[in-house]
Amino acid sequence: MCHPDRLLVRRRRKRILLSLTGFAALMSTQTFAGSTTGALAVTGTVTAVCQSLTANALAFGTYDPTAQTRTATTTFSIECTASTPIAVALNAGSTIGASMAARKMTDGLTNTLTYQLYTDATRSIVWGDGTAGSQTVTGVGIGIGSPLVFTVYGAIPSGQNDVVPGSYSDTITITVTY
Repeated sequence: MCHPDRLLVRRRRKRILLSLTGFAALMSTQTFAGSTTGALAVTGTVTAVCQSLTANALAFGTYDPTAQTRTATTTFSIECTASTPIAVALNAGSTIGASMAARKMTDGLTNTLTYQLYTDATRSIVWGDGTAGSQTVTGVGIGIGSPLVFTVYGAIPSGQNDVVPGSYSDTITITVTY
């Protein structure tokens, strides 16, 4: 036999459950007089962005002034939002006396080694900033996460017979305008 307190608790639970069921039934049978529609405008703007400029070193290796012109290639990549037009410029370098016509590496002292950077494999179009006969390279972004890859063609002209033996270097600044 059940304890009287337990019976009371069961009855209360039944009443609460029946009340909730009735309330739910009332809510689900609610009727409406009509309906209307409208438009919710949703807008957004995508900003043109370029990021993740990654450049590999241009390593010419050993230069022999009595041999033919020494050539090398390297690549760099950048990610830009899809359909974003870009222009890529290379400066003359960081060595004193360098120009678009004659870039220079230095041994850290006063000695220099002339070289040039080109947009093409035949090494006929100087890659620069658009001044002094140089040209920039253009492209169109294909989306963040999908890098555009550019190839830089380098050359150290032969016949630099007065160059002092040693290690030479320079730093080129890559500017991407979008």
